[in-house]
Formats: sequence, C-alpha cells, structure tokens
Amino acid sequence: MFTIQLSPYHDGLTGALFQISAAGVQRDAVISNDVYTDYSWEGVWESAVWMDGQGWSAEIRIPFSQLRFPASENHLWGINASRFIHRKNESVWLHPVKKTDSGTASRMDNLDGINGIEARRHLELLPYVAGRTEFIEPMSPDDPFNDGSRQFASTGIDIKYGLSSNFTLDATINPDFGQVEVDPAVVNLTAFETYFRKSGRSFSKGQYLRQFRAHRLQ
Repeated sequence: MFTIQLSPYHDGLTGALFQISAAGVQRDAVISNDVYTDYSWEGVWESAVWMDGQGWSAEIRIPFSQLRFPASENHLWGINASRFIHRKNESVWLHPVKKTDSGTASRMDNLDGINGIEARRHLELLPYVAGRTEFIEPMSPDDPFNDGSRQFASTGIDIKYGLSSNFTLDATINPDFGQVEVDPAVVNLTAFETYFRKSGRSFSKGQYLRQFRAHRLQ
C-alpha cells in the first residue's frame, strides 16, 4: 500500500491522505487536529497501478478541486508519503515518523513550487430515493381499505457548498432520518453495573441516575 499525505495549510493540524493498494483499491481520509483521520470522506481522484517483474508502481492524479487551500500567489504545503511492505511488515516514510510519535499533520515535510493556482468553490449534490413497505395485520379481515400492507416513498437531497476556503454550508431537503447514527444499545446480563463515560469520568448506571435525580431536585 502507498499513502501520500498533503496539508495545503501546513498548519500542523489539518490535511488529507490518499491511499492506493497494489490491487488498485483506493482509500482516502481527512486529517484533523493532527491525529484524527476521518475515512468517511469520499474524494474524487484517479489512480492506476502497474505490475512487472520488479514489483508494482502507482500513479495518482489528485485535482486541486478536492483540496482546500488559502488564496496566495506562492504556496507552501506539507507533504509526506509512506509505503507499507506487507512481506516485511514495515513502513518506509518520505519524512521519517517514529513509532512513538502520534502526530500526522505535524510530521510533514515542506512542499513548495505550487504557484498560480486558485481555490474553487465546492458544490456537492447528493440526491436519494427511499422506499418502505409495512405489513401489519388489519383489525378486520373484511376491511376493503386495509389489506395489511402499506407502501411509502420519499426523496430528498443533501447539499454541501464551500463558501470560502475554510467555511462550508451543509444543507438538506427532506432529510433521510433512516441514516442518522444512533448510540448502540447496551444489554447487560451480568451481575455488574454498566459504566458510562462522561467528562473524563466513569459513572455506573445507578450513580448516573442518582446524579440526574439530584440535579432535577436542585
């Protein structure tokens, strides 16, 4: 696997990474707060892989429209690249990163010579169509208006518009709440209490309820 990391702001906090495997599989992510990577981002870029007797090589094309960078005549970006060699279980870096280092954006080298480019405003439209069918036994089998099945359909669109290089407007029309993330349910069948994390401290279910009642009494 080959990975290239870019930080157009070169602020030691933000950036983006693009990965390509020897089989041509792509993966990308957004880097934030130096150490966090969000792989839910889906950038639009191109890549190709070749194999020969000496190994494999890759070519990557990343449009400037997929990156956010400030308006400037001369740019100084951050860059780093790594190759993971599976048979040796080792990673080779362009700018060395120690195993004890936890940073990502702050461990990049300097990339200059990118001049005469302008940031474009980003516009992403993601429409969706959803259908649903319910089968509920009617109260009366003789009801001609209710045969026990109901069909529902809905449409909507998600909009992402970049107002500037560091400000984005997210909007949605008729959102699909079926895709909203929810906290997983916790089923505890043991004799021990379930502990929840809150503000860096651990609370058991009983302690949390007691504190909640005390807060309501206050």
